[in-house]
Amino acid sequence: MDYYVKKSRWIKKLYNTCTNWLMDDMLMFNQQFRDETRSLIQAEYDNIINNLPYIGGRKNIFTVIIILNGWFVCVYRSLKHKLPIDVIAYLNRKVSMRLFHKVPRFLGVFIGGVAFKKIGQNFLYKQAQLTQKKLHKSDFVYVFDTVTTTFTFSECAVHKYYEQENANELKPYCNFADPLYSAYFQMGCRADHTFAQGYNECILSYDRHRESPTPDNITEMINRAEAFLANTTI
Repeated sequence: MDYYVKKSRWIKKLYNTCTNWLMDDMLMFNQQFRDETRSLIQAEYDNIINNLPYIGGRKNIFTVIIILNGWFVCVYRSLKHKLPIDVIAYLNRKVSMRLFHKVPRFLGVFIGGVAFKKIGQNFLYKQAQLTQKKLHKSDFVYVFDTVTTTFTFSECAVHKYYEQENANELKPYCNFADPLYSAYFQMGCRADHTFAQGYNECILSYDRHRESPTPDNITEMINRAEAFLANTTI
């Protein structure tokens, strides 16, 4: 979409930052493998940016999720024939953690707190209502409960995007980021009833007074990936 093409310089800068972090997280692999991976990922940028699904641009708070998942797909395409999917998802998760932690902690906590205030809840409610109109077929569709601070998704833009890019192997891990930003921004997210786990809807509930547990499917992915990486000879 033209929206992303116009922002391609900024998106490529973000993608390059993520790729640099990925290289730091891949030090268990040899230099040649890392260099080849970097080149493959960077070669994907233009094609990915040109095909990112438009879901409303800056009018949709979840547009940044689509942009970041574009980079995840770059990584997937570059490594799918070389590493297990668990390891690819694990590496994407590591980079996401770095990205969230680039936000100063005090600012992250402030941003997280807005979701629980009236102004933030009204905004999120209006965003949810807009998705019910289904103006963009690639968008999320969800409702937002202001009493319980809960999102209930009936359609997932990330899964639609993975289908578009033949990256369905990433679907079981699409909820890995929720406990990461939630813990850092102190939002108390529960992400254990999601499309990633095979449910027909995705429920994300928030409560500032609780922890942000890692869902079982992500814990299992982490364990499998770390076991592989501990023994890799690549």
